Amino acid sequence: MYHVIKYYNSSPKFHILAKNRSYAKIPKPMKILLINPPREHEIKAPTPEVLEKNRGFNPPLGLLFIAAILEKQNHQVNVIDCQVEEYNYQQIDDLVKAQDYDLLGLTVMTFSLVDSLMISSIAKKHHPQKPIVWGGPHLHIYAKESAQFAEVDYVITGEGELAILDLIANLQNKKSWEQVKGVGTFKDQKYLYNGNAPIIENLDTIPFVARHLTPIHKYNSILAKSSTVTTIFSSRGCPYKCSFCDRPQLRPNFRARSAKNVVDEMELCVKMGIKEFIFYDDTFTVDKKRVHQICDDIIQRNLNISWDCRTSISAMDEKLLQHMAQAGCAGIHYGIEAGTAKIQKVIQKNLNLDRIDLIITQTQQAGIKAMAYFMLGNPKETPYDVKESLKFIKKLNPDFLHITGLLPFPATQIYLQGLKSGMIKEDYWLKFAKNPKKEFITPHWPEYFTRNQLEKLIVKSYQSYYLRPHFLMRRLFQIRSIGEFIRNLKFGWGLLAMKINHRIDSKTKTTCPKLQKI
Repeated sequence: MYHVIKYYNSSPKFHILAKNRSYAKIPKPMKILLINPPREHEIKAPTPEVLEKNRGFNPPLGLLFIAAILEKQNHQVNVIDCQVEEYNYQQIDDLVKAQDYDLLGLTVMTFSLVDSLMISSIAKKHHPQKPIVWGGPHLHIYAKESAQFAEVDYVITGEGELAILDLIANLQNKKSWEQVKGVGTFKDQKYLYNGNAPIIENLDTIPFVARHLTPIHKYNSILAKSSTVTTIFSSRGCPYKCSFCDRPQLRPNFRARSAKNVVDEMELCVKMGIKEFIFYDDTFTVDKKRVHQICDDIIQRNLNISWDCRTSISAMDEKLLQHMAQAGCAGIHYGIEAGTAKIQKVIQKNLNLDRIDLIITQTQQAGIKAMAYFMLGNPKETPYDVKESLKFIKKLNPDFLHITGLLPFPATQIYLQGLKSGMIKEDYWLKFAKNPKKEFITPHWPEYFTRNQLEKLIVKSYQSYYLRPHFLMRRLFQIRSIGEFIRNLKFGWGLLAMKINHRIDSKTKTTCPKLQKI
């Protein structure tokens, strides 16, 4: 079933963006099908299976931004979120076959590449003449490689909200789309591409995401108090230069929505029955003045909501913490990554350990849950460094701990350094981008730990932290709802039989140049 526009803001500034663009006069509305691929063949970092099984589902905001823009131009849009619906491939095949659409769009991440290609193959089988457009983070790095697939007609690179409109309008008007920024394709065995789509500087001009096209009450999180949660972006980009992160290469320009625009969207969600939010910004508190304004507006409107955010220790202070708590902030996700000054410097995080300790303490004193994220197996990280990191974690005593093994992402400094130094033997990601296979094994940093050693260490670290009597009692007293209790009970049970959810080829042996016994 296709839907017409409703629920989100009219965003009059969007019409300024649209002025004089090629989609100003469109012959007729198109039927657009947008699909969020399933997780069935998703590539995962070395992360405990219990976390993967209970992590919940987030709405596909990237697709829903596109849907909102398309509806704004009177296109009819249908969204299929295969993840939250937990569709298997037979169900997906039946669904796609039954669809009546003019164009199919998929959001593609490198981790979901296999599933994205399988969905595209199904669509081409049933609707061979309908164009398929890929967008998303994977295309920022591997646009040309993706455009080579027979199942893919067009790829969009950069921010796709305006590029997709230009592409559709030019296709409808039978005009040349080859000058459209952000669109690539192969024609006569030649790759045609005119550069990334332009950055949208004023994010307030973008309509609110089209949540009404998804089953909003099915989205949830293991960390949430209620069973209905939504994510929200209040900014794009990140000013930091961490060597393990792809943001410096993919989205370095930090831009933020106004406080009023953000809280308007939250208020709209409240009217839809959503009372719990997770800000999915890379670093929510980069602009502290803006966050204070957001908090003021939430309080003044008496929204009575609960929300979490992701940020950096370096972008937080006690005054802001107190204000955020007053405005309903329930949890802050801090990317700390390493518990020694040495590794902080190596990964270019450069956080001061005393400052980390102070901010975690102040967060908890403000009545906000402190959630700490760490990585093990970093470059130059010896077994001694890991032990020091784990000691530091227990000293911090965060309310929630997430530990994973380093996964060198494509386009990151660490990955490029690994290729240059020979620590990573070949360009695994490029090979995968050209020929995605279900049995793909993610690259590993083998300087001091084999894969098996690192995974055992992660399991041991989780169990030694979460199964402490003191922690269990504290967590029990923090629970505020039956749903939260059940989710935590499942998590605790999973800890007892924890194993890593990570595809490993048992025939593949990993050697460590500096291997030491743990």
